[in-house]
Amino acid sequence: MTQVGAPSHGSAVLNGNAITYRPETGFAGTDAFTYTITDAFNRTVTATVTVTIAAPALTAANDTATASPGAAVTIDVLANDTGVGLTVIQVSTPTHGVATLSGNIISYRPNADFTGTDVFTYTITDGASTATSTVTVTVKPGQQEILPGITDNPNAESVGGAIGNSCSDPAASAEFVRDCTALISAASSNDPGANLALQQITPQAVSSALDISESSAQSQTSSVNARLFSLRSGVGVKGINLDRLRLNIQRGGWTLSGQDLRYLLASVDGGGAPSAEVDNDWGAFGVFASGSINLGSKDETENQAGFDFKSRELTLGADYQFTEQFALGAALSHSAVKNTIDSNGGALDSKGYSLSLYGIYHPTDNFYLNGIINYGWNDYDQQRNLSYQLTTAQVNQQFNSSYSGQQVSVDVGAGYQFSHGNWLFGPEARLSYLNIQVDSFAEQARDSNAGSAWAVALDEQNMQSLTLSLSAQISILLEQSWGTMQPRIALNWLHELKDNNPRIRGRFIEGANTADNSFELLADPLDQNYFRLDLGLGARFNRGPSAILQYRTLLGYDNLTEQSIMAEMRWEF
Repeated sequence: MTQVGAPSHGSAVLNGNAITYRPETGFAGTDAFTYTITDAFNRTVTATVTVTIAAPALTAANDTATASPGAAVTIDVLANDTGVGLTVIQVSTPTHGVATLSGNIISYRPNADFTGTDVFTYTITDGASTATSTVTVTVKPGQQEILPGITDNPNAESVGGAIGNSCSDPAASAEFVRDCTALISAASSNDPGANLALQQITPQAVSSALDISESSAQSQTSSVNARLFSLRSGVGVKGINLDRLRLNIQRGGWTLSGQDLRYLLASVDGGGAPSAEVDNDWGAFGVFASGSINLGSKDETENQAGFDFKSRELTLGADYQFTEQFALGAALSHSAVKNTIDSNGGALDSKGYSLSLYGIYHPTDNFYLNGIINYGWNDYDQQRNLSYQLTTAQVNQQFNSSYSGQQVSVDVGAGYQFSHGNWLFGPEARLSYLNIQVDSFAEQARDSNAGSAWAVALDEQNMQSLTLSLSAQISILLEQSWGTMQPRIALNWLHELKDNNPRIRGRFIEGANTADNSFELLADPLDQNYFRLDLGLGARFNRGPSAILQYRTLLGYDNLTEQSIMAEMRWEF
């Protein structure tokens, strides 16, 4: 045998004096080819071989596929079916998604909120008969959905989504791929440490800078308000309104009222009608120095880590009594805050300065207006600790950052002061605006070991507050051999007028610099209604300075406790 011709629907190969024929895939019917033989006398003859290929039985085999929620997957169902001239003619409707037919390819898209197993059927034909089989699709969360699925904390969900979106991005650093792969693998295998790890990776404490800045601004305003109280109470100002104070002086069985004393003093000065104000040896220019200690804590919430804080503040100020009704002053404050995050989560230290301008005006003896404008600037040093254990990794990392911020506040108030004997009491209304800005910053990991990829960069933070305060206050002037003492109590109801829920955007520094790498953190909103209790004791010495000692505490503020003690000394010249 010397030659074999080519068949139309397969291949024919000469092996010695034998021929191997192989039909093409999917062919059934009759095929033919020729072959040529030669004898010893070099004579040749050609013959034809006819091959009949029987059609295989029509069989539709079951298929499987894997998909992610909301993401389409294509399935070539004919790839494992047998038969000739196969065509997909029908697809059933799945329970948890949509299956569409394009040619002989089926596209299945599960519902966006579905995970689990979904099933549908398809039917094929070879032109003569049909067969039906089943497609089973397992819908598993995608990589970007695995971490959000292990927590119900909205901030952790946002951070987990950013990790999943960036983990397979080729622009992410090797450290980020290392850390995110370990975390996602742990979550996929139901590692109990994965949830705790995600909670720690989420920078829940970053909004603490807004909280301590708010507390510091309120403390500075309180120090200046203490000085305004002394200016309007008749202790330490250029003159005393004796009618308003109604101070009774008893001596040798005689009682002399403050009003009678004013008439006598006016007659000693040379007669004439008495004025409502009597000058004394206290000067129009006054200076004061105050110091305060603030202690407090905030409970952990869904949006923020809990923390304890303590702060120290020193304020120096001076004012001038331009007229009996009007005074202006300025004060400079320095504050230092130590903030310790719960569960060894880290610390936040702050140091800052602020400048206040304040004034008071008495249109009448009893009615007053006062105001404070404050601008401050702060420097923050933050430390965030990370410690968690996974089956495949142990992380003990620390991140450090330094950044700055500013604050502006305006506080205006009006009140009316009644008097009865030595008692002074009355209502006061105040409106306080506060705008806090914390600059953007980036953390730096302590080393490049496991967990170093979780260093974050955060955008600028901003919080605004507009608070209405209504208060009732009462004090009494008590004459002592060494001077005058004035105990005071005030209860303030504060109502927040702004619906403020700060949002902080950030990203992982080691992740890809894309929108998929960003996350958003919610901070706790300001409490809408709460109270503040002020207890004070003022003293004016016959010869020397005057002083105030004040205790202040918050009442009914959700998840926050705060107490402060302030001492102030004043001198007039």
